[in-house]
Amino acid sequence: MTLELAHGCVSCTLREDLLPLLRRLAGMPEVARIVLRLDESSWLADAMGDDTLAERGRQASPEDERR
Repeated sequence: MTLELAHGCVSCTLREDLLPLLRRLAGMPEVARIVLRLDESSWLADAMGDDTLAERGRQASPEDERR
């Protein structure tokens, strides 16, 4: 099964597309294994870091304190 992700924001994509799909798959008795392959070159450092979006110059507004 292939899921094409529709959201431009990695956080939104993971939350709104990928996590619901993983939950559905995990609940299916015929699914024994789930393999997830993501392109680490474009987002892994941001997803694994502790910097806020503001510290990386990517905040949506001056009040945006997301990590």
